[in-house]
Amino acid sequence: MSTNRPTRDLSDLHEQHVAAVLDGRCTRGSGSSFVDQTDGKQGYRSQEFVLAWECKSTMARSMTFKLADWDKAEKQSQWAYAVMPLRFYRDAERLSKVTDLVVVDLELLATLQEMSNETVSLRDEVAKLREDNDMLRNEIAVMRSGETTDD
Repeated sequence: MSTNRPTRDLSDLHEQHVAAVLDGRCTRGSGSSFVDQTDGKQGYRSQEFVLAWECKSTMARSMTFKLADWDKAEKQSQWAYAVMPLRFYRDAERLSKVTDLVVVDLELLATLQEMSNETVSLRDEVAKLREDNDMLRNEIAVMRSGETTDD
């Protein structure tokens, strides 16, 4: 595939997209500093976990992924959870067709699934409490409307 776009531009676009989707930030110099070695990460928040990422992109139909890549990403992520977004550009000129995938540790994926299940349970519980609250309000309104005033 012939393209006029430099590979670095395509990598930058990928990193910016990941930062936007994951509500994070790109690391200056794409992680080339000793202090901040990943391509990007989520902010330091009071959430249960924070993600850091090392992006790989290609204009080819395949890419090489080695265990050493993952080990490096985990080490550079320090205290954050490592993920590796992979992007396949199908049309690098127009950037209209891409396939974005993410390599993630199975334990992290299981934790995310568990958190999602807990969220669904909590939503159901809140819905039930709201329903009960509405019923009680209606009962109180009926009781008040039946009250008599003694003059």
